[in-house]
Amino acid sequence: VLAGCHSLVSIGSSSTSKIIGDPLDTASLEYSNWIFDPIQKAASAPTTTTPKATAVTKEEGSGSSLVAKKLWQIKSFPFDPNLRQSSALVLVLHGDDKYRLWKVVKGSPDTMFPFLTTTTTTPILRNDDNANGGSTTTTETTAIKFKRWYDDTIQSLESQGMRVISMGVEEVAVLPLDD
Repeated sequence: VLAGCHSLVSIGSSSTSKIIGDPLDTASLEYSNWIFDPIQKAASAPTTTTPKATAVTKEEGSGSSLVAKKLWQIKSFPFDPNLRQSSALVLVLHGDDKYRLWKVVKGSPDTMFPFLTTTTTTPILRNDDNANGGSTTTTETTAIKFKRWYDDTIQSLESQGMRVISMGVEEVAVLPLDD
């Protein structure tokens, strides 16, 4: 997400260019080891894949992982203080040599949560003691369990003084393009 949703620009000639922008964007790109090409507005995965540099998606029904190799920022929508988020459309080349169009978004955790929730309800059985001393079985949706984890994680990170940004990806299309 961070390799595609950013406001980075290059200043100077190609041999002496310097990438500037939001400090979070520059630090995130550096940490990921992705290589940013400001002329193409593209980012390439490192040649040696580390866990922090791998962008993986799950293909519906197949269960196979697809690793993103390169992405191009097609359109960037800068940070909007009213929405408290920024977004971009990116073209992603995966390891299976298929191109996919992604919508990537990052922003404040409270405004991003509605975009991150699932509409799928998966029952989770939980035994609760009732007033009669017995137990009853209740169900809890995946969305409720995710919300609890999400809020707890954000609270924990913020209590440590960390800046918390939530990110999400939505695959818009798989494109039948040739290299």
